[in-house]
Order: sequence, then structure tokens, then C-alpha cells
Amino acid sequence: MSRGDIIFIADGAYPDGLISMYASDPHGDHGDELAKFIVLELDDTVSKNMPLEIQLHEAINAMEGVREEISAVIDAFDKALVEERRKR
Repeated sequence: MSRGDIIFIADGAYPDGLISMYASDPHGDHGDELAKFIVLELDDTVSKNMPLEIQLHEAINAMEGVREEISAVIDAFDKALVEERRKR
């Protein structure tokens, strides 16, 4: 599988085709830093010359790691909101 195949899969799941835009022009300003981040993360973590199954596992692991990090940030915001409401 090529980088393009991995990007195609991600782009199909992400709104507005912005994954493919950043894949084509990673330094462009397309207005969506999350899409840019996803492209950069996939480029950094998916092995180029490995079988499809391994590449897909790497892509899944990378995105699950991102999801865990974003969830931790959301949880921290939720906790801060609860604390703020308790002050009232």
C-alpha cells in the first residue's frame, strides 16, 4: 500500500477533503490544523515499505494514540468546568 492509499482512507473519513489537500501541500494554509496534524502523524508513523496489514495497524495505533491524548484534554476541560461550577 502506498502513502496515497493510507491518505485516501483517512480522507474518506474526514470532512471536506482536507486530508488530501494537506497530503499534497503539507505546508499550505488550508484552514484545518487537525487535518494537517493527521497527515503529519501518518507520515511519521506508517512504514512506507511494509505490507498493507502492518501499515493499517500502524495507522490505527497512531490515530488511537491521538484519540487518547485528545480525550485526556477533553477530560481536563470537563474537570475544570465542574470545578468552576462548584465555585458558584
